Amino acid sequence: MNSKQKATFRVRYSVGRKFAVIIALISLLAGIALALVLAKINIRHAHNEFQQMVERLHLSSEKALVKSLWLKNDDMVQSIIEGLDNLPGVEEIRLIQEDGQVMQTGKAISKKYYSHTHDLIFNSLGKDIYLGNLSITIGLDAVNRSIFIDTLKLCLVVGVLALLVGVGTISIFYLLVGRHLQDIASHCAGLDWSNLAIPLALKRRLSESGEDELGQITTSLNQTCISLKKKMSEVQEKESLFKTIVVNSSDAILRFDRDGKITYINPAAQKQRAEKWQESLDEKLEPVVFKQVCEEKDSIEVKLQFDGAVGKNQMRSFQLKLTPEIGSDGSVESIIGIARDITIQDQKDKLLQAVFTHAPMLMIIEEIDSGEVYDVNDRFTATTGYLRQDILGKKLVALGFTSESNRGLIKEHLDKQGFFDDLEMDFVHRDGRTLTLRCSGQVINVLGNKKRLSICQDITMEKKMLVERRSMEQQLLQASKLEAIGTLAGGIAHDFNNILMAIIGYGQMALEDTPRSSSVHGDLKQILLAGRRAAELTKQILLFSRQGIGEMAPYKLQGIVKEVVKLLRSTIPATIELVTDIDEKSRAALLDPTQIHQVLMNILTNARQAIGAGHGKITIGLREIDWNASLLSTDGQPLKKGSYLELIIEDSGAGMSPEVVSRIFEPFFTTKAKGEGTGMGMAVCHGIIAKHKGSIAVESALGVGTKFSIYLPVSEEQETARADLVDRSAMKGSERLLLVDDEKELLEMQQRSLENLGYQTTSFFSSVQALAYFKKHSDSIDMVITDMTIPQMTGAEMSEQMLALRPDLPIIICTGYSEVLDADTASRMGIAFFVLKPVIIHQLAIQMRKIFDGSATTATDITANPAP
Repeated sequence: MNSKQKATFRVRYSVGRKFAVIIALISLLAGIALALVLAKINIRHAHNEFQQMVERLHLSSEKALVKSLWLKNDDMVQSIIEGLDNLPGVEEIRLIQEDGQVMQTGKAISKKYYSHTHDLIFNSLGKDIYLGNLSITIGLDAVNRSIFIDTLKLCLVVGVLALLVGVGTISIFYLLVGRHLQDIASHCAGLDWSNLAIPLALKRRLSESGEDELGQITTSLNQTCISLKKKMSEVQEKESLFKTIVVNSSDAILRFDRDGKITYINPAAQKQRAEKWQESLDEKLEPVVFKQVCEEKDSIEVKLQFDGAVGKNQMRSFQLKLTPEIGSDGSVESIIGIARDITIQDQKDKLLQAVFTHAPMLMIIEEIDSGEVYDVNDRFTATTGYLRQDILGKKLVALGFTSESNRGLIKEHLDKQGFFDDLEMDFVHRDGRTLTLRCSGQVINVLGNKKRLSICQDITMEKKMLVERRSMEQQLLQASKLEAIGTLAGGIAHDFNNILMAIIGYGQMALEDTPRSSSVHGDLKQILLAGRRAAELTKQILLFSRQGIGEMAPYKLQGIVKEVVKLLRSTIPATIELVTDIDEKSRAALLDPTQIHQVLMNILTNARQAIGAGHGKITIGLREIDWNASLLSTDGQPLKKGSYLELIIEDSGAGMSPEVVSRIFEPFFTTKAKGEGTGMGMAVCHGIIAKHKGSIAVESALGVGTKFSIYLPVSEEQETARADLVDRSAMKGSERLLLVDDEKELLEMQQRSLENLGYQTTSFFSSVQALAYFKKHSDSIDMVITDMTIPQMTGAEMSEQMLALRPDLPIIICTGYSEVLDADTASRMGIAFFVLKPVIIHQLAIQMRKIFDGSATTATDITANPAP
């Protein structure tokens, strides 16, 4: 580098020059900022002075001006205004009097001005009188212009000072630093292998050559040169060693230029393929491969196959690794290729891969720590529904195929014994189905890395068949139980219903003979209610044993809810608050009272158990609502439009997780301990609501509580009347009745009850005697009421003979249970009415009157539905 070049370098690119420019700019900007701040302060100060001056003018002129206005001395007012207008800076004076008259002197001509208006008030005898207002305007343009000129002058001075600071800074920097940096640069530019050991010495006075920054740079540079020479000697030694390794390596080592042309091959490569390397690589490798290495400056590996050594036609496999050689400027100068013959290993790998791919068992290789999938075989993809590209590199837990509990179980076995064997676990198919797999596995080595190999057998069908077999066994056992229950129910129903009929009948008569004011009256009503509930329970047992469905009629839910709440209050602890919110105006719904009673008891019992022994609250709400699109039936479809009864049961218990909520209506699903629940309660509730064409939904959250919402369609029919509320005049009659029953107590009860209603009765314990009596007095008998199960001759057999003698004879058959006679069969026989025991006499009497009055249409059955 010549002297001229050095001078140009110093002036144009000197660090000192840049430093000086920065200092000058900072000084200039700081000075301008200071000038602007001072200008702002001066302007604000001047404005404040003008404002104070205006206020003083108002104060000084207010008294005289108010007095002149009060005395209506216009000359004096004009004189005062003109005097104010003559003051310095005042441009306009305006007086607006009370009557709207305006007096003005001057006019505001400044772009910037200050104006102040003050009301003129005269106090007369303690009363303020408004006389007008005075406005004084002062121009600010002259003041602002003066301040602006002063600011420009200050900025000019600051600029000159900044220029002087810059020139001084660059001069000082050059003397102290710049010239020495130039010497260091010149020394570095002349370094080569021959003079690396010659130290650099700066031309400085002894007082300047201490341990300052320049001294430290010089020392470090000299040490670096010595170290560099030592390192270069070591590199030469290593290069010699590397050359020895390359020459004696059994792997083929080649050097390529950037375009992929071979510039060197080692003896091993020469022995394997000689000059055929270039030809084979041109055929097998695309030029883009070498371009990729140069661009990415990173190694890549490719697998190649071509014929083997010279003179042999056997195909060989080579693993070729291409690595870029980076030059001192950071660019790729050449590419080193190392080719290893992997033919034998490749054959072994292909064999193992074929075994892995086509094995009849599910096989999966995973990373031990992360759980990411390394590889799976065809059986795995075929069984699970996942494609290889969708699962490789992913975590099976994240995909939802397995669970953390499964991974934990496998890890436990691996940590304990190094392998796992015959673990049966559940997994999830891609379509959501559950798969049961029997898995074994261990840790294996893949390319020097430890991974986990799992081999699994799909036993889903095997487990399903086992579950189905157990289910069939359970169903057979349940069927046998139901058959036994049906047989038992049928056997005891007749006798049990006869007992209930006696209890209800005598209880009804006692109730009618007891004053309503008596405490016994309420007790008798409870006895009747319990008897009717027991009768309905017997009917439900019979329906359950033959998988039937109960009879539904219009009932109001209010009474059923109150009855359940009354029953529940005596069983729940005092720490649980039971709150009801029942709309008494809600209409009736078509329902089976006993089944709805069962639903309420199931849900409320669960609510009580969810709260436990602590404090809690159960809320029951009932109201009538209109249909909306969010109401869905039990099968997920929107409910039909119309009005619905909304029954809400909410508790403050432990709540349920979303997983439990999603399965709560599944049969046999329970969260209770073994032996504490069957898992059928909520499933039965769901089935009952479905039969009622309604909807049941549940909302719950852990730690918050649970809310059940039940919707039942409102019935347009009137509520079924209670037997004890029917007008007795609708039951009475004077006809002659023939009563037949082999139970003495029932026969006497029927006879007394019907005679109390005005009927004439003749009764027999024997159907044979009754038939004989009828044959003699058939014309005088208006109706026959008979039991079905009677020794010697059943009620049906007796009825057939009576109807043969008199076809228009109305006959009512009562039975506690019968497998051979029902309402349809009775109707075909000509029976006027068919009723299941226990019979409510008042309900029977109402039906009798319908038959006598000709309003009854067909034989049917009635039961003792419990009064709400």
